[in-house]
Amino acid sequence: MNAKIIAGTAIWLIAGGFARADGPSEYRLAPRADNEPLIEQHGIASYYADSLGGRKTANGKTFRQDRLTAASRDLPLGTMATVTNEVNGKSVEVKINDRGPYVHGRVIDLSKSAAARIGVTERGIAPVKVEARPSRQPTEGLRHVVSAMAEAQQNAQRRVVARANTHHLGDQAIKSTPKQRPANSNAGAFLSEPRRFSYLSWRSIPYPGK
Repeated sequence: MNAKIIAGTAIWLIAGGFARADGPSEYRLAPRADNEPLIEQHGIASYYADSLGGRKTANGKTFRQDRLTAASRDLPLGTMATVTNEVNGKSVEVKINDRGPYVHGRVIDLSKSAAARIGVTERGIAPVKVEARPSRQPTEGLRHVVSAMAEAQQNAQRRVVARANTHHLGDQAIKSTPKQRPANSNAGAFLSEPRRFSYLSWRSIPYPGK
């Protein structure tokens, strides 16, 4: 019986049934599936001033600097997000309970406690990566919302890449097309002299779609 329990435990551990640290994270996070949609943002993080302690946040709760919370313009209230300092690699998991920041380039405002965990308090701001995973959300509703937002973000990124590839292929096609010399050697002179075709009325050119 003991041998079976030990063997089962070993299989469970190897299969990843325990939470593990992702890189230098300050928190031990459960591994996510490779195909799990993921909301990802990059930008500048700042943190709340001490004078804001005790005020009401967007979710109606009292703000406390000693809690691991944050403000986001985009993520739903209640979302659990991982914030990683892209300079030192440190990470912290926070709960979104407020709205902001409303400064260009900034993606998240951290409580002082959360900011200290990843070294943001040293300079006041830091470049960060913000990630929200459906599997890390505390409620079924949030899991659905975060999953839908992640899939929408991925679809938008695919469209951008597809457009970029299309433009690239078009440019390559234009560059690879051999230039043909005009049959009439005087054709170039005609096109280079506007007075030669001054009689042409631009109003007479049909507008596309007419």
